[in-house]
Amino acid sequence: MKIKSRIKDYEVTFCNNFSTNIQKYLNDDCYFLIDYNVFNLYYDDLKTINTNNTYTIKAVEENKTIAEVEKIVNFLLEKGIRRNSKIVAIGGGITQDLACFTSSILFRGVQWVFYPTTLLAQCDSCIGSKSSINIGKYKNQLGTFYPPQEIIIDLQFLKTLSE
Repeated sequence: MKIKSRIKDYEVTFCNNFSTNIQKYLNDDCYFLIDYNVFNLYYDDLKTINTNNTYTIKAVEENKTIAEVEKIVNFLLEKGIRRNSKIVAIGGGITQDLACFTSSILFRGVQWVFYPTTLLAQCDSCIGSKSSINIGKYKNQLGTFYPPQEIIIDLQFLKTLSE
């Protein structure tokens, strides 16, 4: 499915096995931002990625901050990310917010890809290219609109969610 955006159009792809689909991003120019819980739940499927280029996010509201974005940016710069590199995010809405915001400000924009892993992220938040983070006591006050290159939806992720 193609999503038309004022900034740039992007694809939403449905797959049945994200671990097969993710193979195209297994190179030194891809950097992964993965929800810590997802990383642990799907470790066997993710063990082929370069863990040296992987930042795990504790996806809680308290970490959706400029301080966490700074940690992510420092990690990516230390690992050698460049303007033509790609960020691959795997997780729910908080992971999406952090990945989208970081991608939009790093080098004035690097490409990013999103694998949403929660129902809300798959059916709502992944479409629209929006991000927001908290600043101090103010929720969702810093944000950007920055479309991903691609969104890959695998409904298998939903099997590990609680009802």
